[in-house]
Amino acid sequence: MEYLLRGILIGLLFGLPVGAIGALTVQRTWSLGAKAGLLTGLGSSVADCSYACVGTFGLTFISDFLLHLRIRHLF
Repeated sequence: MEYLLRGILIGLLFGLPVGAIGALTVQRTWSLGAKAGLLTGLGSSVADCSYACVGTFGLTFISDFLLHLRIRHLF
């Protein structure tokens, strides 16, 4: 049971929002309620995932393009 409580505590500590968006999420939760805070946090997560996808796929596109150019110049 002690490990379960430690795990819950560690999960809550790592789940705390940090930075400006985290502060905004906490502020909206306190002033407007749990629904507003949840939607703010979800919106932040969607934006972070979108940036990660753009970075990943952009990097893949660039590396494929450079590999294609390198292969063309060899022949």
